[in-house]
Order: sequence, then C-alpha cells, then structure tokens
Amino acid sequence: MAGGTLILNFEESHLRGSVVKDKSKEALADVRIEFDEGSESRALKNVLEELQEMGHSEFSFVMTTLPPRVVSLRNLDLPFEDKSKAEQILSFELADKLPWDINEMECACITPGGGRTIAAAVKKEELVNYLNVFKDAGVEPNWIGVALFSKELLLSNVEGGMLGLNAFIDSNSIVASRDGNPVFFKNYNSDDELRFSIASLESRYGEIDRLFSSNGAKEKLSSFERTITSVDSFSYDGTEMASLKFQYEKGLKDTVNFRRGEFAFTERTKEETRSLKVGVVLLTLCLVLWLAFFAVKYTSIQSHSAAIDGSIANSYSEIFPGEKIIDPFYQMEGKVKALGDLDLIKSGSVNVLKVLKELSLIKSSNRSDATLFKVGIKGLSVSAKGRAASFESAKAFKSLLESRASVSDVKMTDVKATTANDVIFSVKFSMLEEKL
Repeated sequence: MAGGTLILNFEESHLRGSVVKDKSKEALADVRIEFDEGSESRALKNVLEELQEMGHSEFSFVMTTLPPRVVSLRNLDLPFEDKSKAEQILSFELADKLPWDINEMECACITPGGGRTIAAAVKKEELVNYLNVFKDAGVEPNWIGVALFSKELLLSNVEGGMLGLNAFIDSNSIVASRDGNPVFFKNYNSDDELRFSIASLESRYGEIDRLFSSNGAKEKLSSFERTITSVDSFSYDGTEMASLKFQYEKGLKDTVNFRRGEFAFTERTKEETRSLKVGVVLLTLCLVLWLAFFAVKYTSIQSHSAAIDGSIANSYSEIFPGEKIIDPFYQMEGKVKALGDLDLIKSGSVNVLKVLKELSLIKSSNRSDATLFKVGIKGLSVSAKGRAASFESAKAFKSLLESRASVSDVKMTDVKATTANDVIFSVKFSMLEEKL
C-alpha cells in the first residue's frame, strides 16, 4: 500500500513507528519494538517489516526523531523572532557553550518569542550514523527532529484553554507554555533534576498556574505538594509519539529539523531512494519467479512469463509514470544500468540474478525433498531458512550444496523438529562468482 506518512520515534529503549494519513494525526498502523543501544538498525528493520505485514510498505513522507541522549539543548537570548535569522548566527553563539568543537556539530533552533531562542545540537557523526541506519533499511527520512519540542502541543485541547503559565511533565521531561506560546523545554533524569527544572521555570516566568502530567509521571509527582491534572488520552502512543502526531498535523515549518545544510533532503536523495526501490522491485520479482519454480510444478511456462511481464510492466509504470512501455523487461534493465552508472546501486547487486539462477539449477538437481521458504542475498553471500521431511533429508540437502562447484563455505544450523513432523533449518553459504 502506497501513501501515508511514517512517523518514527527513537526513545532510549524502544522504537515506535506509526503510519498516519497525510496531513493528519489519524493513525493507520502502530508498531512498538524494544531494542538495546547499538541495535537501532535491526529495530528499524523490524518495525518496517511489521508495518509491511499490515499493508504499509511505501510512504509519501518520513519523519523521525533522535534519542534525547544524542541531542544537547541550550537557551540563548537573541533579539530574533525570525527562526532563519537566528540560525544564521547559531554556530557562533553556541561555540563557547558546548563541550565539543562547533565544526563537529549540526545545530538547529526554535524561536518561541520574547527574545529567546532554544537551540538543539547533535554531533555530525551521530547524524551520519542514523542516516546510515535508514539507508541500510531502504528508507530516507525527510525530517529529523526532537520530540521534546512538540510536547507542549499535548496541552492545546485541555479544558480551560492555554492562558497563564502551564507546565506538562511526563516520565522524562518538562515543557511549559505561557498564554499558548512555548517557553520552556527540559529533559530530566532524576527527581532532584525535575525539582531544579521546576524552580528554574518559576524563577524566570513566575508561579505555575496549572501543572499537568502523563500517567507515567504520576508516581514521580506523588511527593509534590501541588495540584496536578492527569492528561492520559494518549497513553497508548506515549507522550512523544502523540506529540509528534499533533506536530505533523499542525505543520513542521517552525520545528527543529536537522535535515539542513549538508544534511538537507534534496532531489538527489529522492533519486537514490527511487533507485533502491527499483532494485527491490527487481529482487522481489526474481524471488517470486524462483519460489514459483519450487511451489508450482504444473503451471505452464507461457502463463508464468505473461504474469511476470505484467508485474514488471506494472512496477515500471509506478516507478516511471508517463513513459511508454514497449518491452518492460529490457526497459527496466536499462533503468537499472543507468542508475548503476550513477553509482546509486551498490556493487554486488548485479549478482542477484546469477545467484538466483544458480539456486534454481541446484533445486532442479535436488536429491532430497528439502525446500527453501526464506532467502536473503547480499552480494555473493546467501542465507536461507528451509524445511525438510527429516534430519536425513536436511543433511542430504547440505551435501548437495557442498557438491556444487559454484558453492563454498556451507554451514547448516538450527536444525529442529517441528510439531508438523518435519524439520526446519537455517543454511548459509557463499557463491563463487567465477563459477556462475
């Protein structure tokens, strides 16, 4: 299913993904994945896989946040309410306020008014790492921001309106607005740090008129001698994802977006994303052809060929709308070659067709009843999951692979009996390019 906006929120221990209708916060699908620090790439792929199973594989817009631990916030007194003017001198103003070389940082800001600018800075190295995580997953984010700056929007519909100084506290941050205008944003890691943040807020803007909290912050605030109103209408999403949905519906113009300067989202990145889609389409079509060879033994070659030509033609029309189709296979092949000349398709991807062809030949000479139901190909390395009638059949399939001149380094693992009285297994091996 194409269309819809993908919103991703990297929190400290989990990743939330939500697909919403374009220009709306109405959710079409939601996913939440736990992960350990350093395994962001796997978590993102898991989220995308789950969303694909729900029917969402292409998106008109992608926005994501960075985890709070990689972003540094600073309050600046600047005589600008125009965000673009503040950003022009941001690096100069932050040069002596950050513990790192300012040339190693990417900086952005919001200007809530009153001569105040709130700046956010992230190491360029961290930003590159996250962009690579997305590139590896085949997704290109249009917007990279900070969820904290959107949380005050959660108070936009509270009873009584937004007059006065209103503060909202969740399990890891406090934000505040005065007469509907955001004035204060702060992450905290302990109760003492939260108390200090409240004191800092009130020393600058006076006593808080109304204090709101999420369900996750109730216990933290139990010892506070204040009247606290619970806001729990977004308990399923969590405060950060809920606030991002509000922000997307409202618009992203005045938010922090690290996709600027050397990291700006450009037509070039769109073309790279398109090239990756072309590669995925070709790989999927080839894999469908190969699996059909296994599963359907009595369907005519002519009907397969017509169906495949039709699939390629449909995919070609979707990726290159408006172009006349004469021979879809050769036209698609020409586009892939052109993208390869632009260095948009990574080296090694051209071997996929050769590898699939060789796997088909292996299957046709298979002396066991083993079949492969999931295959991954990266360059000349193949990893797969399979099924066999018995342990002996799985072993015979491994021996068959080892006997092929085109195959090397065969490793079969996770051989297990199932409740269906058969055996499943995992197998990894390499293909020798000179033998293909």
